[in-house]
Amino acid sequence: MPGYTHLQRAQPVTLGFHLCAHGFALARDARRMLAARDAASTSALGAGALAGTTLPLDPNVAAYEVGFEAVFERTP
Repeated sequence: MPGYTHLQRAQPVTLGFHLCAHGFALARDARRMLAARDAASTSALGAGALAGTTLPLDPNVAAYEVGFEAVFERTP
């Protein structure tokens, strides 16, 4: 079957190569969805916009009570 590049016919390819291209794209999309899920399940409590917070908050307790899987990592 014809292979396409830039919406124009290029060189002949097998059906396997054509399907493999779609498989790689789907695998990439699945990795992105998993990364988005991980980012959405991370609590940002206590991260602060610039230099953290001076409030006596325990991000681990709050994240557990709300149901987050992880806590945002702060760097000192």
